[in-house]
Amino acid sequence: MDDVERELETIILAQPIDLTALRAFSRRKGGFQNNKMRIRVWPKLMDVNRYKVMDFRQEIDPHRDDSQVQCDVERSLWNIEIIQTWRDSYRERRRQALSDIIVSILCRNKGLHYYQV
Repeated sequence: MDDVERELETIILAQPIDLTALRAFSRRKGGFQNNKMRIRVWPKLMDVNRYKVMDFRQEIDPHRDDSQVQCDVERSLWNIEIIQTWRDSYRERRRQALSDIIVSILCRNKGLHYYQV
């Protein structure tokens, strides 16, 4: 572990966590350095218990922008470099998950609208 990782580790383990110091660290060159550190830091920044994740699908209700979301989701996940090894069934599951996430956010935030740009 290098000095930068040790410094970040100290911030993460402090109780209560110093979010100001964590945000300042994020703006430094290199930010949170690597995915291993990001996985630990982002839940703290977002005040999310990563061991107690809610099922966002419980938030899904019919929404006025459902059809627009579905149109965009159906056009998603076609980048050949990413999906060339995917089966169609896997792509469809990923699309359904994407749709569920978008619609649940819209349902939880009634003032939001979904627009195609």
